[in-house]
Amino acid sequence: MIESIIAILMLAVGAFWAGIRASANKKAKKDAQAMRKAKENHEKVSRMDDDSQLREFDRLRSKRR
Repeated sequence: MIESIIAILMLAVGAFWAGIRASANKKAKKDAQAMRKAKENHEKVSRMDDDSQLREFDRLRSKRR
């Protein structure tokens, strides 16, 4: 009887830790993806000249309105 209770508790704890680990992995993937996108945007902006940066800023600002 006690062995079955211990086994159930161990399964519950294992499932809990697996869930935490999966959540952390998912968050790490999202963070890495966001960093890649930020780097791409930074490279895109650094290749633009001043006039095209201003046009892009105006386009995005008017899009928000």
